[in-house]
Amino acid sequence: MSRKKAEFPKVIRVGQTKATIYKTPTNGCDAYTVVWYEGPGRKRKAFADAGLAEIHANSQVNNLSNGETRAAKLSGAECLEYVRARNTIQGYALSLDTAMAEWREAKDLLKGGAIMDAVRYFVSKKVMNVQPKQVRVVLDEMIKAKRAEGCSERYIQDLESRCGKFAREFRRAIATIRGFEIRTWLQELTREGSKKNKRAPRKPVTNRTRNNFRLCIQTLFSYAKAQQYLPTDWNDMDLVPLWKVKDEEVEIFTPEEMSILLANAPDNLVPFLTIGGFAGLRSAEIERLDWSKVDLENGYITVDASIAKTNSRRLVPIVPNLKAWLTEHKALAGGHERTGPVLELAMLASTVM
Repeated sequence: MSRKKAEFPKVIRVGQTKATIYKTPTNGCDAYTVVWYEGPGRKRKAFADAGLAEIHANSQVNNLSNGETRAAKLSGAECLEYVRARNTIQGYALSLDTAMAEWREAKDLLKGGAIMDAVRYFVSKKVMNVQPKQVRVVLDEMIKAKRAEGCSERYIQDLESRCGKFAREFRRAIATIRGFEIRTWLQELTREGSKKNKRAPRKPVTNRTRNNFRLCIQTLFSYAKAQQYLPTDWNDMDLVPLWKVKDEEVEIFTPEEMSILLANAPDNLVPFLTIGGFAGLRSAEIERLDWSKVDLENGYITVDASIAKTNSRRLVPIVPNLKAWLTEHKALAGGHERTGPVLELAMLASTVM
């Protein structure tokens, strides 16, 4: 018994609502297009399979028919609201449901705030006159620029980490972000959960961490302003305060305590401790310091811009007691001087183990 061949176009109808399936072969392959109407707008969608096309057609017709049924049950007051709403959006080529979807999205972005307040701010700051750039795009541009400027990799990694977290939260044009949003985000910032216990409740970060994030975000917005991705009078970072941080006491070792520490420290760790203790270099700077930058003869250590946190080169004097400690560690047998990193991490790891 032969199967009856499907006839196209095929009409799917429920009540006054219908969708039509057309056979539209392309490049010798079967294809099917579903056509239906939503208000005055004609909609269409293509499928490679007739069954999928029919499923979609039925779904659209049923959804639209349900909408018509609900509309038929509107009360007089509800009908009046509908007419007023339709009259309000005349001239903007929008259907009522599309207009309400935009309104809902705006409310969600503002966390329930007043839309008109946001619009007035948008207009007053002339945001429409600047080039719209997503936060993530601006961040990528800034990172590339910082590398070209020769900023240290440690500094760039810090910017990428902190601003990257900010960009994941604010996935929109940077010019639309307001100061109170940044302030709220920083205030609610929490520590990342550990990989072993992701369900553990997150704890708020310290105020020092908030200030570190704020500094990185301010750098991002300053870059955006310089690139004219923000209005020239944008100053919303003024609304983001610096959080109060308790003064921390700096621990000072007595000569006796320093002597005991150095006497008991592993031999390969002594340069790290003495340079930090007697020259005041940051630990991150010593980790990247090379023996070629330690000039015992002229009495100074060169801290290149590439390893300095401040991204500026400086010379640090070598005081007599530091010179005494470093002399025996820099010298090698045969009168040669040591080369390579001051902190030998491989040796240090074996010492700790």
